[in-house]
Amino acid sequence: MWIFFLGDLEVKPFSIDHDAANPVAYRIQHEHKSVAVATDMGHYNQYIIEHLQGLDALLLESNHDVNMLQAGPYPYYLKRRILGDHGHLSMKMQDVCCAAFFTKT
Repeated sequence: MWIFFLGDLEVKPFSIDHDAANPVAYRIQHEHKSVAVATDMGHYNQYIIEHLQGLDALLLESNHDVNMLQAGPYPYYLKRRILGDHGHLSMKMQDVCCAAFFTKT
């Protein structure tokens, strides 16, 4: 992935998995401060965690509770899409993901 600049901001896109063409999240840095925007991720891995460590702020989307989704009115194909590796993070998986990059080793 290539890095580009918007004025003084260094923008570093990084790949994520979602059911779209070449989806990315962004890590943005200015001097010694950095933030990231990561939405529409079906899952996370070590590569993503590495891009989300050491941030000053993070916008990380999760959009469902697994039990509520499974019991809810959506058709089966849509539930499978949302729950899949190229769908969306559940709130529980967001908690696990955050713990992975907030934990100091």
